[in-house]
Amino acid sequence: MNYAQGGYRSKPDGYLHLQNFAVTKSSGLAGALFNYVMTSRQKDIVEASLLEIAEKDPDRNFAHFKHEVWRFHKAFLREHFKSVVYGAFKLFRRNASELMAIEINREYLATQVARLKFN
Repeated sequence: MNYAQGGYRSKPDGYLHLQNFAVTKSSGLAGALFNYVMTSRQKDIVEASLLEIAEKDPDRNFAHFKHEVWRFHKAFLREHFKSVVYGAFKLFRRNASELMAIEINREYLATQVARLKFN
């Protein structure tokens, strides 16, 4: 793709930050939990856990810090993201399905359909 300034877009390097990966199909419902249910502190804990796993194998470069954010290799996230997110909920002693149901109900009640009265 050609930019307006005459330059070209660089090719993807295979690394994603967590917010970008959480909206992909391969993140599953764990991505929705990460984006819509977790607090920023809980997201930081997930990121720190993934960094710790990535640093266990220093020969392979699973994570790097670029553009003011940690970015992880896509294949690494496919393998570890779901288990880390669900493990974090277990650590927090929270039921992920209950919290998701609460968020769904909160969003539903904010819509116009919830305000309609059916006879």
